[in-house]
Amino acid sequence: MYLSASLLHAAVIDHHRGANAADAERIATFDAYYHARNADPGGSIPTHASIVSEIAAATNSTDAVVGGLLTLWWSMLPAVRAAFVAGHISLVIARVVKNHTADARTATLDRLESDIVCAAKALAPGPLGTEIDRLLTEADAEWDKRTRERAALTETSVRITKMPRGLRKVVAIVPAVDAAAIGQTVTDQIRRICNPDPTTVNYLRAQAFVAVMRGGQLYCNCGRPDCRNPAPAKRSAPFTAAADGTVTDPRDVVVCDAKPAAVQVRISCDLELILGIGSAGAQLDGYGPIDAHTCRALAANATWQALFLASRRYLDTLTGGDPYYGDDGPPPDRSPFASCRCRCGRPGCAAITLTDDQRQQHDIEQLAHHAENEEAKGYLDDTVTLGRSRPLAAATMPHPVPTAPTATTTATTRDNTAADVIAYWVRRFADGDIPPPSDGRGGFVSPPPGALTYAPSAALAALVRADHPTCIHTGCTVPSQRCDLDHTVEFDKRTPLRGGWTIRANLAPLCRRHHNHKTDKLWSHSRLPDGTFHLTDPLGHHYFTVPS
Repeated sequence: MYLSASLLHAAVIDHHRGANAADAERIATFDAYYHARNADPGGSIPTHASIVSEIAAATNSTDAVVGGLLTLWWSMLPAVRAAFVAGHISLVIARVVKNHTADARTATLDRLESDIVCAAKALAPGPLGTEIDRLLTEADAEWDKRTRERAALTETSVRITKMPRGLRKVVAIVPAVDAAAIGQTVTDQIRRICNPDPTTVNYLRAQAFVAVMRGGQLYCNCGRPDCRNPAPAKRSAPFTAAADGTVTDPRDVVVCDAKPAAVQVRISCDLELILGIGSAGAQLDGYGPIDAHTCRALAANATWQALFLASRRYLDTLTGGDPYYGDDGPPPDRSPFASCRCRCGRPGCAAITLTDDQRQQHDIEQLAHHAENEEAKGYLDDTVTLGRSRPLAAATMPHPVPTAPTATTTATTRDNTAADVIAYWVRRFADGDIPPPSDGRGGFVSPPPGALTYAPSAALAALVRADHPTCIHTGCTVPSQRCDLDHTVEFDKRTPLRGGWTIRANLAPLCRRHHNHKTDKLWSHSRLPDGTFHLTDPLGHHYFTVPS
């Protein structure tokens, strides 16, 4: 069926308004849920942060996004909200109005509300912000002056967010004068390059920005005799140009002499990757996976620290079957019946009376070295963190070992993705096929070194953070270096042997916000046999986080 451009134009407007109204209805539903949870907490008194997390988990979003939408809804002017619900303005426009009217005096907004709504219906985001600023400045110049001064102190910031393909976005909010100066400095750096190809301007601007931030500048690498800012001789390269004289690769025309960054960047990878005999992915702390080539390139100038691991069962075979405790020997017995000789077989036993709970704990101590918990064998691994090396200097990286293609390596294979794993556990839980909870001991029958100490060792903490680059709460991206290390099965400070132990299989990073959810008994956490984290919200809904 043929539709004229006029009809399609009308359809574009109708669908746009429908999408706007749908956005408004979605946020209104968030608001209704929020107030319903406060009115009927259902057994536990929820916090604002916990309710926001419930909505975020249910919508595969983040706390920041959901919290921002609720704040936007609650702060909307009545006429702006009405226009949003009717579909006359979009979510983007509503945010512009909110950002430019924040902290304005109520009396001023009452006078300008109709003008602001009219502008919101007619203008694009950029011009709308300018128009709102003009209206507020004319209506209340004193407030405008005071607000600008306060904003320069309280609203400036720098944010770095993750992007695909190994990139990150740097967003800086600075005073307008400073922004203009930065822009001019970047432009001046680009002018040092001879006849740059217009298609590479974005690349050159990024290189100029990095050079200035790191105390360097751009040099031209065109190789022409009349070059105004030639690169140092040792950094020059053959001139690469197309038939019309334009440069085909921007990297052929620019050299950045920025100083090496004196910062700490954490990369976790297997030794096989560094030695060039493996290709398993590496993890850049706070970002995620990076490719093997990038990892080796960064490693060439890196300072190293190795973490040494071994299987607990393997170590026990080296000690004649006796539990391995490390060079310091077995940990001291701090249990309330350390001196009990009722039936432990120690010389000079003097029978004493124990309660049922004490008897159970005593039996655990006596049987731990002689019985294997078969059920625990399926949970995670039983590695022992033996320690870590001193920081090691950079060294030449070996070249990767080429491998001949085989039928196995060339065949198309598909590993289980995170979505596959989550779908598997969703089906299991829906069918009521729920595995028994982990005991927090990772398959050990006796505590390894440090397991009965609340705080993990530095080596163990580094290993856990390498295992989990971010907070393990669903949707959270806070880097693990900024997170608390939480015992998934709670550590019993009074009787450490009874609770979850301080081991790799029972530790996970939680940002302070989501750690508080668990501490307040609003959210519960458990670890499934394959290492997947199972989270339950206050209403009993299930969510799953697959480790990296």
